[in-house]
Amino acid sequence: MTKLILAYWDVRCLVEPIRLILEYAGVEYEFKAYPTGEAPDYSRPEWKADKFSLGFDFPNVPYLIDGEVKLTESWAIMKYLGRKYDLYPQTEEEHQRCDVAQGVVEDFRYKFINLCYYSTKESFAKGKFEFMQNFAVYMDRFELYLSNHRYMAGDRLTYVDFGLFEALDQIMVFDASLITDTYPTVFRFMSRIRDLKGVTTYRHSNRFKILPLFSKYAYWGGQSE
Repeated sequence: MTKLILAYWDVRCLVEPIRLILEYAGVEYEFKAYPTGEAPDYSRPEWKADKFSLGFDFPNVPYLIDGEVKLTESWAIMKYLGRKYDLYPQTEEEHQRCDVAQGVVEDFRYKFINLCYYSTKESFAKGKFEFMQNFAVYMDRFELYLSNHRYMAGDRLTYVDFGLFEALDQIMVFDASLITDTYPTVFRFMSRIRDLKGVTTYRHSNRFKILPLFSKYAYWGGQSE
């Protein structure tokens, strides 16, 4: 059997929820990490060479190759794996909750990504202030929702939970107290995901890296230390 291939830059960012799903499901896979060169060009010759030669309709990273299946776009990959490994909503209500949650998680994580990528030394303090205002709004809603639901679909673990967990965990790397000091229910949700068999094994292995979260040209989170 051909081993599944998952590819991205050598950072966590958008690919880590996919890796968590694969680890939880116990899937053997090859992770292809495309390197990024140093400033000022940040060149990516290996990806440039592969980009239009792999048979994707819309070439991008992350990408997944699973036999005849070739997918790009992180949520499309997560949904595919969710269907394949029983991490997909079953009832109409669960589908509705996951559809909404996916959009909310995407908006939430990009608030943090944009802060880290597009800030400068001069603008970071202002950007962080604006981020914190948005952060509190989202986190208050997550805290309330997870007080009444074990997972984002309700009682069923789905692909969306891995997306939310990783978005939160990246913020924990930034400043853990933002979550641990104020949002105990959210933190318990994170603990449930972190303690899943496969996930905890992976995160204690040398294959898991806390940093870098983002590419080298990010203002924050783009370095290995």
